[in-house]
Amino acid sequence: METKIHKPVDPKALKSRAISSFELEQRNWQDVASILLKFKRILSSACLICGNSDNSNLVATVYGVDFIECPNCGHLYQKYMIDEQDIITFFKKDTFVSLHVDDEQFRYRLECVNKPKVDEVLKFVDSKGKWLDVACGAGELLYYVKSIGFDAYGFDISNPGCEMAKRYGLNVEQADLYHYKEKHKDEKYDVVSMIGYLDMISNPTDHIRTINDMLNNEGVVIIDQPRYDSFACELIKICPNTSLRYLNPLQRSVFSKKSLLKMLHDANFEPLLLWGIGLDFYELLSTMCLHIPSFNSSKPFNFLLDNYNTFQKVFDKNNVSDTMIVVARKNKEK
Repeated sequence: METKIHKPVDPKALKSRAISSFELEQRNWQDVASILLKFKRILSSACLICGNSDNSNLVATVYGVDFIECPNCGHLYQKYMIDEQDIITFFKKDTFVSLHVDDEQFRYRLECVNKPKVDEVLKFVDSKGKWLDVACGAGELLYYVKSIGFDAYGFDISNPGCEMAKRYGLNVEQADLYHYKEKHKDEKYDVVSMIGYLDMISNPTDHIRTINDMLNNEGVVIIDQPRYDSFACELIKICPNTSLRYLNPLQRSVFSKKSLLKMLHDANFEPLLLWGIGLDFYELLSTMCLHIPSFNSSKPFNFLLDNYNTFQKVFDKNNVSDTMIVVARKNKEK
């Protein structure tokens, strides 16, 4: 498996809304938590990845949500799970979490966030066939995929995201994975992208196996996931109620490197590339600003932000970055 680290980012463009008011962002997550904690929740009996039944290792409580670390595979998961349908209902009308639904974010994320990911996938595919983007959001990844010659398809349960994607002329549907697969049961895809998706569902292994079934033989999947064994998550465990990105009320679980690779193995995928990137330094800056309000917009803060990528590369080089991008190939059917 090939390994790679770092991807430059402009936090002022990517996180413009949060940087303008970390306090407002924090209040918004508190509001999301207060809504979700009213739903019925069920005690998790075992790890979502390896099935280990030891659920005693509570490592963080973030905005009232308890997270357990699996002692076997290092996977992090919510101690009490909200019913899947309640989460779907929330996302259908959400406008806070779907923050990418504006033209400025669309353009930046297309060029600087998603284009580099697609370009990595191209190294492992022989031709430009059908590409499916799971939970496509506003469709910025699909827009680029379509522009370079793929037949591009996508779906999402978020209505605001789907409406924007359609404005850009993209072939997207408002649906979840199982309804989409049932409607297009004879379709097979050459590439499937799952960007920030598997952490939001309570049965990730079943979803990735479903994707395996939807791929052509030796098709490729690209997965972009938060990483639990990272600097950012360790920081959140110390300062849980200033987290603005990970271990939030909507994340059913967060993968460790070990748990992500185990899930891919169990779903009959061969990892081709592991790319460690992250926003750990942003998490550190936002935490400092919330604990020291005068630090925000100060000269030291702006200096650190202007030199962001120099600092972030230190985390990436030390293998503690908070995001994993994995490209994996479906193993040949026997």
